[in-house]
Amino acid sequence: SPPRPPDAGPRPVAALPEGVRVRVLRLVHVDPRAAVELAARLTERQAAGLDPLPTEPAELAPGVLRAHRRAVRALPEDTRLLLLLAAADQYPVATHAFLRAVAAARLDTRPLEAAETAGLAYATAGGVGFRDAWTRIAAYETAAPADRRDVHRLLARVLHDAAELPRRSW
Repeated sequence: SPPRPPDAGPRPVAALPEGVRVRVLRLVHVDPRAAVELAARLTERQAAGLDPLPTEPAELAPGVLRAHRRAVRALPEDTRLLLLLAAADQYPVATHAFLRAVAAARLDTRPLEAAETAGLAYATAGGVGFRDAWTRIAAYETAAPADRRDVHRLLARVLHDAAELPRRSW
């Protein structure tokens, strides 16, 4: 079924049936801005729980994701590379290999200061924390495919312990 007509006004998240509301909140990483955006984009059948909800980030909350992509693209290239490495290290499986990968590639982590200044990410004892899941998604999605492959190869190279073999499969 088609999306709600624009003159119907936005559909409040609270107006969704409980099961749909819970799925919406999980899909948007419990971000209220993204939940409002997604709720407004649902068809009547999706809002009623009769049709599947979108799953791709760009379909969930394109406005929220667009704003995060702009913020990430505004960062220096070396900062974006570190954020890409951190994003790949954390999703879909948290490997906790960021610091080993940085050391193996002899990367300088000082460029992370630009992301901290912008309020997008921050240094943690084990690597990088993102302001929210949308920033992590944007850091990953704005990277070129070749750069994504390179960071995944780097992470795979440093994951060598027997307990880490299942994590290498991603």
